[in-house]
Amino acid sequence: MINERDIKKVAIYLRKSRGDEEDVLKKHRTTLVKLCKKNNYEYSIFEEGIKSGESVDERPIVTQLLDLVTKSEFDGVLVAKYDRLSRGDLKDFGRVIDAFRYSDTFIMTSNKNFNVNDLNDYMQLAIEGVFSNAELKRIIERFQDGKRAGAEQGKWTNGSPPFPYIYNKKVKININGKQEVASEISIDKKRKKVYNIMKNMYLTGNYGTEKIAFYLNKQGYKTAKNKNWSSNAVSRLLLHEFHMGVMIYGKNEWKKDINGKKKITRKKDRSEWHIGTGDWETLKTPEEHNKILEISKRNNKIPSRSKQGVFPTTGLMFCKKCGYSMRYSIGKVEAKTGKQYNLTKCTHKNAIGETCPQVGKKMDEDFYNALYNSIINDNLNNHIIEESKINKKEIEEIEFLIEELNQEIIKQEVALKKVKEAYREDIYTLTELKEEKKIIDNIIKDKKQKKQELEEKIASTKRMSKEELNSRIKYFKNNWRKCTTPKQQNNLLKTIVKRINYDREGYNITLEVEYL
Repeated sequence: MINERDIKKVAIYLRKSRGDEEDVLKKHRTTLVKLCKKNNYEYSIFEEGIKSGESVDERPIVTQLLDLVTKSEFDGVLVAKYDRLSRGDLKDFGRVIDAFRYSDTFIMTSNKNFNVNDLNDYMQLAIEGVFSNAELKRIIERFQDGKRAGAEQGKWTNGSPPFPYIYNKKVKININGKQEVASEISIDKKRKKVYNIMKNMYLTGNYGTEKIAFYLNKQGYKTAKNKNWSSNAVSRLLLHEFHMGVMIYGKNEWKKDINGKKKITRKKDRSEWHIGTGDWETLKTPEEHNKILEISKRNNKIPSRSKQGVFPTTGLMFCKKCGYSMRYSIGKVEAKTGKQYNLTKCTHKNAIGETCPQVGKKMDEDFYNALYNSIINDNLNNHIIEESKINKKEIEEIEFLIEELNQEIIKQEVALKKVKEAYREDIYTLTELKEEKKIIDNIIKDKKQKKQELEEKIASTKRMSKEELNSRIKYFKNNWRKCTTPKQQNNLLKTIVKRINYDREGYNITLEVEYL
């Protein structure tokens, strides 16, 4: 590890925590940049906002920084305090320390430089990490308490309010001279018209959420994020209680899994929710809301003949014309044969309600015989294998090119940070910043596109070997006729088939099989 006196190149990492004053990042930046200039350090700035999460994986900037640290890009990482770098659990602490230990990189503050390979420094960081994580838990708990109390007082506490409402955030100075965020809920008049259209159409009982979405899209109306409407988006808005002045917080219980991802573990009973009444303008009455609930309940009743279980090709067969998954239904008993066949068809509709032109098919003996023959056809299998064959050396060359592109992307992202820092220090004008940013953004976009193309090329070639495929086909042939349920057939197909592309022109049906 280099001596502290030999430190030349450092990364400044800045992060704003909940509860910090608005100008805290500016203060930290000024202090740390001043320290770098005093010691003649070459520095790059990595800045992360308050939206960042608790764990390292939830913070893209620190994740990028740790990757650079692992590659020994810096002699040290300078932070206001260690907890700005990590306040996560022991798993996060280990991940951060491992990156610095592997590359012999210092963790630097204005008071001390930590060598993580030194036992005393390591113990001090470990103790700080435990206390920082405990403090973070307390902050999160206070934050959630505030949200619960706010909801019960009728205050919006969940980010952006539902369409057509707008959350107006204002920063003001309180009587103590500190900055304070004040907010209010208002309505966008143009969006209000759209909401009233969907509500009134639904209340007639003649239009489902899908038909309403198609109508809105045909009229050119967009969602708050300027996207086309979908059935689910319309349904969520119609069922939302916010539009009749009700604020709700805490419908679900969340926990993080072993990978740190939040998942719903329990849907709470309404008696456990935190509910309040707000003072914003309401757009529906309790009577209208109850009628919406009644219509929704009636529309969600599924006819018994349409209730679907697992079919042999469930999750495997896709429409060749539009690329969407084929749908299935249980057919009626035929009068002539006394047999009952399932049906498959493409039901996909575009944003304005136009149905895919693909023609469906009765899934009779002929259909399954055709599918069986497509899978076991040796000539087709050999053709696919030869077509996708690529040697190990070529794959390694592609992977090398991908790694080069990754390094170039990181380099450009660092360059972009330097440009932004130059603007903050009045080296660049706003016009110059925009010009430089545009150039760098285009380079990054081009590199990412090339990387994606190379990754897709590798993915399309890493298939089963000829021997393994033949072995699985043999197993498939021996067991297909032995399957007694659609579920067994589906499981067997999934041992060999990745995707089946269905297409029909007149009476001619094509089944293109893609193997794993």
